[in-house]
Amino acid sequence: MKAMATLAALLIATPVLSKGERYLTYDEFIREVESGTIASVTVDRLSSIHGTIVHADSTNSFRSYGSTGSANDPLLVRFLREHGVEVSIREARERMPMFSIFSGLVMLAAPMATLCLLVVAIVKLNRILAHQRSAQPPPGPPGAG
Repeated sequence: MKAMATLAALLIATPVLSKGERYLTYDEFIREVESGTIASVTVDRLSSIHGTIVHADSTNSFRSYGSTGSANDPLLVRFLREHGVEVSIREARERMPMFSIFSGLVMLAAPMATLCLLVVAIVKLNRILAHQRSAQPPPGPPGAG
């Protein structure tokens, strides 16, 4: 199981590493901003932070994740601008339009599936009750017995 998890992590990380993109923890990201090595940053409303980092003569891209709604955090944006970082804010729907369509379909499918299951259960219950009624002998006249 550990081998599969390691393999999955490598498969996920390989495209990121092949682009020369570096992952920074949020604390590392803040330290890099304070040291003046972060040139530009794009944040979105789903807490994704990516941008460019400059060390010596090399410029690389990086990715980090902040708290949920980082783009709505005026203190983070002000902190970045105070340290000379070029900041842009991107809407989440710009980042993943297919995800929002897919999530909308999933959100619609759950109530529809529940409704279908409810209809099937009612139809089956009606059949069972109809079968039980037809299997019982009709009641005789009162007083007979």
